[in-house]
Amino acid sequence: MTARQVHFPEPDPGTGAPGTRTEMGVTPLAHGAEEIGVVDLGSNSARLAIYAAAPMGPPWIVYESKELPRLAAGLDERGRLTPLAQRNALETLERFQKILDDRGVRRRVAVATGVVRQAVNRSAFLTRVRQSTTLPLRVISGEEEARYAYRGVRSSLTLEDDLIADLGGGTLQLLRVRSGNPVHMASLPLGALRMHREFLPHDPPKRRELQALRDYVDATLEDGVGWADLPPARLVGVGGTFRAAGHLLQASRHYPLVRVHGLEVGRRFLLSEMARLSELSAEERRTVPGLSADRSDIILAGLVVISRLLRRVALKRFTVSACGIREGLAQELLGRPAPLSRRDLAVGSAQSMAWGFHLSFGHGGRVREMALGLFDLLRSRHGLGDEERLALEVAALLHDSGTVISYPEHPKHSRYLVENHPLYGLTHRALLLASLAVAQHEGDETREDEIPRLRPVLLSDDLPAIRRLGAMLAIAESLAEGRPRPQMAWRGSLLLVRLARGIPPSPRSFQRAKRFFKRAFDMEVRLGTLR
Repeated sequence: MTARQVHFPEPDPGTGAPGTRTEMGVTPLAHGAEEIGVVDLGSNSARLAIYAAAPMGPPWIVYESKELPRLAAGLDERGRLTPLAQRNALETLERFQKILDDRGVRRRVAVATGVVRQAVNRSAFLTRVRQSTTLPLRVISGEEEARYAYRGVRSSLTLEDDLIADLGGGTLQLLRVRSGNPVHMASLPLGALRMHREFLPHDPPKRRELQALRDYVDATLEDGVGWADLPPARLVGVGGTFRAAGHLLQASRHYPLVRVHGLEVGRRFLLSEMARLSELSAEERRTVPGLSADRSDIILAGLVVISRLLRRVALKRFTVSACGIREGLAQELLGRPAPLSRRDLAVGSAQSMAWGFHLSFGHGGRVREMALGLFDLLRSRHGLGDEERLALEVAALLHDSGTVISYPEHPKHSRYLVENHPLYGLTHRALLLASLAVAQHEGDETREDEIPRLRPVLLSDDLPAIRRLGAMLAIAESLAEGRPRPQMAWRGSLLLVRLARGIPPSPRSFQRAKRFFKRAFDMEVRLGTLR
C-alpha cells in the first residue's frame, strides 16, 4: 500500500490546440464533433467508452461496452497473469479495437490499472497486446489513477473538503481534497473482487468470514489513511460498487430518476442491505431489484469496504459519482480546465447538450435572458432561491431539446431528455424542477396527481414552485421572438410588459402563457408599447 502527498496541476488550456502533446503522449482532440475513445482495463471489468464533445462543457457518452475478463481472478500464486486471463483480456481488447475502427474513432487512449499494474509478467502481457492490437495500452500508476478519477469527478461535481474513493476490483484509491485541490492519496489493496476471493469463499458467506473481512479492512484503513484523522465533509464514491449501492437505494424507494450521479446513500441503508444480501446466494442476488447480475457475487465484499470506510472517516453517507477515471481521461484528451462552480457545471453541460442536439443558441439565449430577468424581478413575490434559479436557467437553454425527437409534444420529449442526459451541477431536486419547467413551457401545467410519484426527490410543498418556474419559462419563451427585447415591471398583482416598435411576439403563444402565469402567480400580464 502507498500513501503520499500529491498535487495534480490543471492542464494548460493551450494543450487543446492541434499538434500539441499531453503528458499521456497523445494528441488532444481539437474542438469539434469528433468522437474519442477511452479503454479502461481494470482488475474486474474492462470498459470501452466513446464520447462526443461540444466546443464547450463536458463530453457525453454515445457508446459504451463492458466486459468481465476478471483479471484479479487470473493471477496465480506467483503474482503472474495466467495464459487464460491474458487470452480473455486480449479478446476483449481486440473486440474494443474493432468497435473503434468500425465507428471511425481515431482519437483513443487505453489504460490498465490494478492487477496488470501489479502483475510480475505485465511486460510480456503488454507485448502481446501490442502484437495483437493497435490500442495504445499503457499501465498507469496508482497516483495517476487517482489523478484521473479526481479530474473526472471534478468535471461533474464541485469539490471543497472531500474524500474521493475509487473502488475497483483490485484496489481502493483514496484522494483527500481540501479547498477543491488534492493534498493526499493512498492506494490500498481493498478491491471488491480481491476481497471477495480472499475472504468470502462460501456462498452465502459465513458470519465469521464477513467479520474477518471487516477486521482486515479496518486494519488496512488504519494503516493506510492516517491523514484522515480530520474527517472530510463528504465522501465521493467512484466505481461500480458505489453505483450499485445507489441503484439498490433507488429500487427500494421507487426513485423517479434513473441517474445515480449525485445521489446520497447512507451507511444505515448499506448495513441493512448487507444484512439482507448476506442471507442470499450469488444466484439469488441476481434477481434483486437494482443489482446487476454481473456484480451479484462481489457486491457484499464491496459494500463491506464502503461501510468500513464511512466508519473510519466518521461520515454517515456518501455521494455517488458516475464520473471517474474514464471521464478524467476524456478531459485530458480534450485539454480542458475543470469548471469552477456549480453554475459553470450546470450551464456548461446544458450548452454542451444544446450543441449536440443542434438547438438554436440565439433562441435559447434570449429565452434564458428573459426567464432570469423575470425571476429576479419577481424574487420577492415568488420566494424562490438560487437552486430554483439555476434550474430555470438550464430549463431555458434546453426547453426545445425535444424537437430532436419530434416537434409535436416536444415539451414532453424535452422533459425526458433533460432528466436523462448527463447534466451536472444540479441537485436531483433541481434537475426535476428543470425538467418539469421544460414540460410546461407551452402552458400545460404539472398535475397535482403526478407529484406523489416524485416525492422521493421533491419537497412536500414544491408544486407551487414547479408551476411558477413553468409559468416564467412560458412567458419568456412567448416573448423571446419579439424584437427588440421588451421591458418588464410589476405593480401589485400586475406584470407590465412593454414592447418597443419592431417584431411583436406571437399573440397565440403569449395569450397561452399569460393564462398559465395568472394561475401560477395570481397576477395579470398586460402588454403595452413603449413610446
